[in-house]
Amino acid sequence: MIRVEHGDVQIKGNMSQIMTDVSVMIKSVRDTFVSESGMREELADVLIKHCVKLGLATEEEVMKTAEAVEKGWVQPGMELLKALANNF
Repeated sequence: MIRVEHGDVQIKGNMSQIMTDVSVMIKSVRDTFVSESGMREELADVLIKHCVKLGLATEEEVMKTAEAVEKGWVQPGMELLKALANNF
């Protein structure tokens, strides 16, 4: 069981249960992006992969990216657009 409320995350269960929950959550997020916003599945996949990348980033990587955005060196979301341009 994975529960997220106001940024607080509670995880219970064995590895198999947690992996299943994560997979179901990803599918649900993708379906929501596609059905509610009319987003193409390919774009939804890119956005989800970006979220996973951020979730796996070290604090130092997150801080460097935030600093680059703050200084205007990188605009938020630009890496997503570049990935899309390279994939389509």
